[in-house]
Amino acid sequence: MNSSVFEGSLAVAIILNAVLIGVETDLAATHPEMASHVAIFGLSTAFTVIFLVEWVCNIAANGSAFFNPRGIWNWMDTVIVLASTIELCIVMSAGWAADHQPSKGRGASSQFRMLRILRITRLIKIVRATRLIKFIRALRTLVHQMVITLKSMVWVVVLLVMLIFSFGTLFTQAATSHRYDSEYVSPALMRYWSFLPRSMLTLFMTISGGLDWEACLIALSDVSPLWVGVYLAYVFFG
Repeated sequence: MNSSVFEGSLAVAIILNAVLIGVETDLAATHPEMASHVAIFGLSTAFTVIFLVEWVCNIAANGSAFFNPRGIWNWMDTVIVLASTIELCIVMSAGWAADHQPSKGRGASSQFRMLRILRITRLIKIVRATRLIKFIRALRTLVHQMVITLKSMVWVVVLLVMLIFSFGTLFTQAATSHRYDSEYVSPALMRYWSFLPRSMLTLFMTISGGLDWEACLIALSDVSPLWVGVYLAYVFFG
């Protein structure tokens, strides 16, 4: 099962299957009547059979070693193949039931449950595309480098949270004091700086492009020019 031709063919099948899932998803959103077309069902069945055969061959070649607790790819293959096989059985049984039983009462309810299961299995099937990492060396190298830098990135996130928390506390205290001391409080001040979680969200959206920071700045100008300067410092260094 280590043949380069076999692995290359399997990688192509994975890519084509991912494309098919994307096409099926788009058709379900734009043209629901075409999502269940016989051609799409036939291609989906073909891919299910291909991956099922590959899974069985792997088990036959590796034996019990296939289910090694450290073999994350093998376990992922097992879950995806079983989910795809179950989906195929459900679709075929639903088609048989639609032809032989009226879709009323319990029949309609059971078909609704089947559709929910299908949505779950399709979400699982798209994970199969990550198996390309196993076959393409450049992707493996990239993922390895990402894992190595993950520890440093965690500390960057921690530093960012501490920064947002500190500034959020300052701005919330300033807005709260202004609210207690003034007869009029602008709606913008309450919208952006009324309590700590909201202030932290405002600060995060400010530096991530999710919010126009000019509106937040104008709200703080009602409190004091000092807080305008502090906010500008946060935007500049953040």
